Amino acid sequence: MTKKEKEEEIESQYTCKKIADIVNFPFGVRDFIYLKEEQIVIVVLRDEDIVKRIDKFCVNLINLPWESNEFKDVALGVLMVGKININPGKTTFDTSWCQPFKQQVK
Repeated sequence: MTKKEKEEEIESQYTCKKIADIVNFPFGVRDFIYLKEEQIVIVVLRDEDIVKRIDKFCVNLINLPWESNEFKDVALGVLMVGKININPGKTTFDTSWCQPFKQQVK
């Protein structure tokens, strides 16, 4: 096998193909893993607005005397696991599990 044939084979294995549009996430996508055989997607989301992230971080960190502690956990990021259902004409993402984080997701 020539070098060019090897390069073409590797390129064909790692070619990106759009399979779905996933919309209406609560935050921006930071990273994801797609398990093709199981049709499962693991997505790490975070708030993309730097001002909102700083505000939420301060709300979670600082306890002011006049604030109640019942609403102190404000999510900065979310880990979501879901299944992609590929049907002719329509592809959907069904969330199976969701875990919010009150610290920055890295």
